Formats: sequence, C-alpha cells, structure tokens
Amino acid sequence: MNREARDDGSGAVDYLAVVLLISVISGAFLVSGVGATVVDTCEDAICRVMGGDCARENPPALPGAGQALAAPAPASPAPAAGAKSPPRPPITKPVCTPDPTVAWTEGLHTHNDYQNGRPLHDSLEHGATSVEADVWLDENGELMLRHLPDEPYVGSFRDLYVNPLKARAAENGGKIYAGRDQQFQLLIEIKQGGPAAYEKVLEEIKDLPPNVHVIFDAGRPDDAIGKQPSNVSFDISPGEGCTLPPKVDPADPQYDRAYARNFTMLNASYKQCVDRNKDGKISKSEQADFNAIVQKAHDAGLKVRIVEGPDGPKRKSEPGEFKACSSWIPWQPSCKDDEREAFWQAELEAGVDVFDTSHISLGRKWLRNCGRED
Repeated sequence: MNREARDDGSGAVDYLAVVLLISVISGAFLVSGVGATVVDTCEDAICRVMGGDCARENPPALPGAGQALAAPAPASPAPAAGAKSPPRPPITKPVCTPDPTVAWTEGLHTHNDYQNGRPLHDSLEHGATSVEADVWLDENGELMLRHLPDEPYVGSFRDLYVNPLKARAAENGGKIYAGRDQQFQLLIEIKQGGPAAYEKVLEEIKDLPPNVHVIFDAGRPDDAIGKQPSNVSFDISPGEGCTLPPKVDPADPQYDRAYARNFTMLNASYKQCVDRNKDGKISKSEQADFNAIVQKAHDAGLKVRIVEGPDGPKRKSEPGEFKACSSWIPWQPSCKDDEREAFWQAELEAGVDVFDTSHISLGRKWLRNCGRED
C-alpha cells in the first residue's frame, strides 16, 4: 500500500470518528441545556482542525430565510478575514427577472394589509409573498386588527389571517402558492397587549402550515428572544447611521452567533438608510452606502425591508380598488419620474428583499416589469 492510499483511507476513518464525536458532544450539550453557543464554538474549532471551509459550513437556514426576487446572481463572497460564519447561509442578491407564468410576485410586501378591502385575499390575488398585520389584544382577550386606537377594528387576526392561510395551504398541497417553495411571510406588529398579546399570537399561529413563517417586527417582549417556536423569528433595526448591529454582524468582535440566529430581517427606515440627506433625492453616494448595508445584511443571512419610504396617497378602501400605474391620465399616479420610482429603483439596485407598499396593484405591475412601465 503506498503512502497516498494509506493517508486517504485513514483520513476518512479519522474524519468519521470526529463526526461521530461531534454528534455525541453536541447532543449532550443541547440536552443538558448548555446552549447553542457552546455547540457552535466546538463545531467551529473542530472544523478548523480538520481543515474545512468553516466559513461556508453553516447550519440549516431558519424558516423564512432565503432569496427574494427571481433568478439568483453570483454567490456572495466569503466572509472577510476574521469574520465568523452566520447561523444561516449568506443571502444571494436578488435579481429581477420578469416571469408572467407564475402566480406570485416575488418580493411584493403589503404594508398594513388589513386595511385593504379584502385583507389577505387581495394581496394573494396580486401575488404578494409577504403581508403585515397590526394586532391589538382587546378586553375579551381576542387579537383584533387596526392601525390607530381611534379606528374601528376591521376583524380578528384568526378570522382574517390564520384560518384563510390554513385553508389556502390545504388547497395547494401545504403551500400558499402552488409551485413556490419559499415560505410566505406574515409580519406581525403588536400594538397593544404586551407579553399577553405575544403569547396569544403564538397560540393562534401554532397550527399554521410550515410554508408560513411569522416575523415579529415590533412589540415582542424583551425576554422572547431564543424562546420562540421554529416558525417564528424577529426583525432587527439598524444602529446609528444605518449600521448593522454588532451582535448580528459576523465581522464585529461583539458578534453573538446564538443571539443572531433569532433574527431573519433587517428592518430599516427610508430616511435613515436611503435618503440620508432627507431631500427627497438619492445621490450616488447615498446609493453606494445603501448598497453596502444591504450587502452586509445579506452576508449576515438577513433579508432587508425598508419602511416609511415615499409611497404616494393612501390606498382606496373598496374591495379591488387599487391605484395602478398610468402614463397619460393626469389624476392617476404614475410609477415614472417620481420619488416612489426613484426609491424602488434604489431598492432594486441594492437588492432589497421585501418591497414595502400600500399599493399592491401598482407594486405588482412595477415588480413584474422590473421597474419598467411597458
């Protein structure tokens, strides 16, 4: 037996032994409650000893993580020297590719969806892959939907979202859109009720199909992180100056991998991260900074959503009545040559995953044409 053959054979046996050892040690840690941090540290250390490409050997993605718009671009580069591997694979920058054959509009998110004439149903008919609901815990202990305290409730969270999503999945073989493997996102903001409302949401979503992932974008209790069920994650706001918070930034010395695994989305504001001069325009330097923070979030395994951007007049309330793009009717809003158009183009260039809009008809047409009105 020559040396090369002997080394290959013994290396395989040694590697198998180490893998088995990792499994036993990891299982013991997790059962004993020591936690994911110790397991991650052990896995990373053994990986380096074995000579593996540790930066790319990430654990399976949490539900809700993944790509957004159509065909993927080339894979993101490996983390910089000294950076730790994120708990989910880096997100590939979405590339908009028109595809009229599918029923969904990748990346289309309905802001305050419950304000539409037919909550959820209007959004699904327009192909939205993500919707938002504001919940209030009323005096009867029920989760109700509205935006402001002086507005009437439009219905219950269970009736308008939970039950319809369960029924839709039952009709489509467990999926919200037949043929779409990515999870449908249900963003929830708790407006009233605190921890009691949070626990009530968890109770009501426990039977949602696996194809639905819930992201709390506000109102979660401080002690909820790390205790949520597998179909739930959280968003996180950027730091001052539109920076990735240190505890979720793999390149930062304060990075906490166990903490970071609970977050799947960076939820940033338009004036903080896009129009930083607050002049209604997006300069080249602002675009470059915006591109950089989106890329950094993607490298950390986080999707990106931008809120409070220019979105035109409020939606109409009648069922099916949504403002559409127009290039010749003066009183109709146009997608072209306005602040909304510039904002959406900036998002498209940066690779934003979640296009937040109150006008799903206009948003659907714009995204399906990748920014072109024709």
